Amino acid sequence: MTTWIVEVLIMVAMETPAVIKSYYSKRIVGCPGGEGEDEHDVVWFWLENGKPHECPVCAQNFVLEVVGPGGPPDGHGRR
Repeated sequence: MTTWIVEVLIMVAMETPAVIKSYYSKRIVGCPGGEGEDEHDVVWFWLENGKPHECPVCAQNFVLEVVGPGGPPDGHGRR
């Protein structure tokens, strides 16, 4: 794959992040990569509201959409 194709694919992944819905302001998310050759071992990470995250293996971007009251998932702390 030529360099410019890889750069375009990375730009597309950044422009179209996976939107993960959560009742809380952060949650654990796992990225298994794509299908076939793009698949990789699941990479687990905390996804927080207002902090986009990029998978270090496949460069897929994730953003959190809070659909509840927010706050920490353990019920403690500030919202």
